[in-house]
Amino acid sequence: MPSIRLADLAQQLDAELHGDGDIVITAVASMQSAKAGHITFLVNPKYREHLSACEASAIVLTQDLLPFAKGAALVVKNPYLTYARMAQILDTTPQPAQDIARARSLARPRPSATTSPSARTR
Repeated sequence: MPSIRLADLAQQLDAELHGDGDIVITAVASMQSAKAGHITFLVNPKYREHLSACEASAIVLTQDLLPFAKGAALVVKNPYLTYARMAQILDTTPQPAQDIARARSLARPRPSATTSPSARTR
């Protein structure tokens, strides 16, 4: 599982860090599902009420919403874009194998193969 210090994440995202930069972030999550080690975001002020129950270690928000953060925060201009970038940084999708030779038998016809006289090329 990838992880990153909040200070390093702030630097990669060009965000203003408020709070403990040594917090380790392991995932991006919604405010309702976030746990310790997760980071979430707040854009719409009507969702401020969810902050009291949110267990995220940090939150991404705009400067005007910073007073509502109860812990570590990253202040950015566009939380939606920042959320997408965080998802890329913390992506757990395995990388494709690099050392597997391509199957050439699928690309070349067998010597015994025949082509129908009615076959056409595009």
